[in-house]
Amino acid sequence: MSETAMVQKPRGRPPKAGMPRDKAGRIDWWAVREEAWRIGAWNAWRDKAIAFGMDPRLATQRGKLFFLKDLTEIEFEAANRWSDMLAKRDRVILSMRRSPKPPALEQVSPGESAEGDPDVIERFKATFAAAHQSLLSGGKIVEAAVNRLCRDEASGMLTESKRGLQLLALHFGLVGKGRKR
Repeated sequence: MSETAMVQKPRGRPPKAGMPRDKAGRIDWWAVREEAWRIGAWNAWRDKAIAFGMDPRLATQRGKLFFLKDLTEIEFEAANRWSDMLAKRDRVILSMRRSPKPPALEQVSPGESAEGDPDVIERFKATFAAAHQSLLSGGKIVEAAVNRLCRDEASGMLTESKRGLQLLALHFGLVGKGRKR
């Protein structure tokens, strides 16, 4: 027999790179947890910010990551723009709202809104499709991570979110060609 036939392949799934392990080889989740003081500091700051009328977007998941210095200012702005686009898509294209309409606005007919105009809808679809395509250039996992972050769902995929936000920042013109970083 040749020597290449005698080499055995490693069994099982390959280990996740960069994850701390205990003596038995299992992932040490205590080592990767978030520090409690960071969460407490953010909660206190968020409550004060809302009480003093600051930007309500800072009270979101992306605002938390920006406060904790996990997102840069450019990534935070890209996340805000993408979140606004997702909300507008839900409202205009899918006819869904993230929050209920106030009772006073229920009497307004759909024809009175500028968002119901077919030209406005087509322009928005083209704008959204271009931004969505730039996000998809990073892959479906990147898109899912950014969507979860922008819809205020907790996500453990920070590196994928950052990659997607950098792609969106490039698309929105926040970085690149003559822009300062």
